[in-house]
Amino acid sequence: MKPNVRLEIFRTVAFVVSSSVIAIFLSTYKWLSASFNIRDFGFIAAMFAVLLFMAFMIWNLKSVKRPDHYILEVYNVLGEVDDASFRKEFKNYDVAVSYMEMYRGMYPYYRFILVSNGENSKKTVHKWIE
Repeated sequence: MKPNVRLEIFRTVAFVVSSSVIAIFLSTYKWLSASFNIRDFGFIAAMFAVLLFMAFMIWNLKSVKRPDHYILEVYNVLGEVDDASFRKEFKNYDVAVSYMEMYRGMYPYYRFILVSNGENSKKTVHKWIE
């Protein structure tokens, strides 16, 4: 199939699905508004929308994958990696940041970068203290 044909099929399916959802919502809305007082129904619909939004947000936040370990990279004034007696691997973010701040007070001329290796071996910088 050509890309234009695929696009037209996608647009048609999207239009049919969205119009069906709108029709179902409108018929349900009419039925519920006839059953309840209109002020009460508006409040109930707004609260339902808020609760549905909160449920989706909680579900999305649970699916976020956090790194299981953090690595502290230490650079000296010249920008070279320094392998002094620093603790470099941490399992907890708060502990790593605490050590970074402690090392910053002890060694003011060093740069500290907190990274984690994510998916596909991409380094993610979480905190940078100069």
